[in-house]
Amino acid sequence: MDAFPSPVYKSGAGVISAAAAAGINVIKEVGEVKSIKVMLLFTIILLLTGCYDKTELEKRGFIGAFSVDLTDGEIQLGAELLSLPEEKQDKNESPDENGRDIKRVTRANLSEAIRGINEESSKALSFWLSKTCLLGEELLMDENRLREAINSLEKNNEISVKLIILAVRGEGADTLKKEVKGENALGYYIANYYKHAKNKATSALLIELETLAGALREGSGVLIPVYSCNEENVPEFSGAAMVKGELLGYASDDELKGIAWAKGLGRGRALTAKTDDNSATFMITGQSVRYGFHEEDGGVVCTMRVKAEGELMDFTPDMQISKLEGLFADAIIDEIKDTHAFLSGYGIDGYRLKERLYKRFPSLLEKYGDFERYSINAEVFITINN
Repeated sequence: MDAFPSPVYKSGAGVISAAAAAGINVIKEVGEVKSIKVMLLFTIILLLTGCYDKTELEKRGFIGAFSVDLTDGEIQLGAELLSLPEEKQDKNESPDENGRDIKRVTRANLSEAIRGINEESSKALSFWLSKTCLLGEELLMDENRLREAINSLEKNNEISVKLIILAVRGEGADTLKKEVKGENALGYYIANYYKHAKNKATSALLIELETLAGALREGSGVLIPVYSCNEENVPEFSGAAMVKGELLGYASDDELKGIAWAKGLGRGRALTAKTDDNSATFMITGQSVRYGFHEEDGGVVCTMRVKAEGELMDFTPDMQISKLEGLFADAIIDEIKDTHAFLSGYGIDGYRLKERLYKRFPSLLEKYGDFERYSINAEVFITINN
């Protein structure tokens, strides 16, 4: 199976691709991230530090996932340290049941917290292998501290611009330390979850560091997926935090269904329609979307043209295919319009209409820069293959 995407990392010594540091072979299937092989990590060390002996390797620690919280006016950094297989063999006991080592440090700001967690560790810690960052609720509610923290992450040469950002209700560090059944590397579990999900709508809300940083600079709204881990140690991705400078509130999965159609990520979705006393389920196997814009009544109208194909499941032969196609099309149109209306109420351009308009008709964007003057129209074409 392929390794994770190869983001480009920034370094004071130049730019290095994660493909060049082809160290991470931890993937089998979603939920099967077990360990990080010593020899592959050793390859990374050779490339990044020039260290050639095992003693140097043992003095290094790698952070797979981390959390950032605002606690009593200070920044708390939580870090999940990745364990090498032989480290577990050499020690009589593991930090927890899954062998995960979670550290916390609190400082005035994130830059100082990053230095502090290194000072309090017996190893030189690195963010080169970090995949995921959990942002605590209190931090999301403070616009200035949030901007400051994201700016620190963006400027850190060890942290990829493709770092996955997740929101947490409550404290990020508390969620970070919760075990996920059978996993000892939360950061890689989450990256794998998004990469290999069969339902592509799952990744519709995926947001990375570079996108969040850009939105905060521009003052535009953004959606950050909400992550949690329940009492049975099962991870949950449910809804999103709506952030425009600061946390505005939370949106449920139902309120955000239109996002997947807008991004062409409807494959894997299932729609149900009822006709008379019967019902049918339509499983989407392919979906595409195109955008059109025109000026109307002192504003901009965006027409979203969606094509979706798939197969019927749980239906009776006497059901009219053409009627079902119309019902499924209406259901998608409703989801697209409902999501747009909901997010517009918070001033959030969930479909990135202004960005799309700028690429095609910059003069229209210059004339209609106010997002409140944008409306959405949807045309949906359904093809049932069976």
